[in-house]
Amino acid sequence: MSAGTTTFERTTPRQLDPDTEDNLQRNFLENQWTDGLPIVLPTEKRVAAMLAATSRKPDEIVGRMQPTEFRVAWEYTVEKVAVNAVMAGAKPEYFPVILALAASEVSARGSTSSSSAAMVVVNGPIRKEIGMNFGIGAMGPYNHANATIGRAYGLLSQNLQGGSEPGVTFMGSQGNSYTYNNVCRYLGGYQRVDITVVRQWLATFGVV
Repeated sequence: MSAGTTTFERTTPRQLDPDTEDNLQRNFLENQWTDGLPIVLPTEKRVAAMLAATSRKPDEIVGRMQPTEFRVAWEYTVEKVAVNAVMAGAKPEYFPVILALAASEVSARGSTSSSSAAMVVVNGPIRKEIGMNFGIGAMGPYNHANATIGRAYGLLSQNLQGGSEPGVTFMGSQGNSYTYNNVCRYLGGYQRVDITVVRQWLATFGVV
């Protein structure tokens, strides 16, 4: 443990006892494992289907995240990322992109008083294979891949870094509605990510 960091108990269970869908939804909400919206319940069958989309082992460590510099980073596995992908409503074919985001170890729930949001830019053949939108409405709620990949990124950041609690580990003064799906889009027409272009987009949409 580095100087200036603190440990805290990790009590999130791997599985919950069987219950009704309404009670399970309430359980997830009350434990702050959601973004405040209903989720797709991560049953064993659904998580297994998500895991089938990768050759990586379920218990393989993907990375580590921390909500603030004062807390020790949590490590997380492929299975834990899959659970959050299911919760977001993502299809298994999106999982390689979600896993790559998790492996970046960059949180979409960063703690800053500026209320910034993360932006996900996807390039390469997979963008078309999974049907991402880069045209009209790309940043709106009109494309399943864009919306659920971004939401999965937010959920995994929140749940796998040790929480995102306003006033404790999240200090965004007003918050930002973009954090629901983290402005996820595919970058059409570019072979590489031009950081200048990305910054222009961020400024245009009020993300920075």
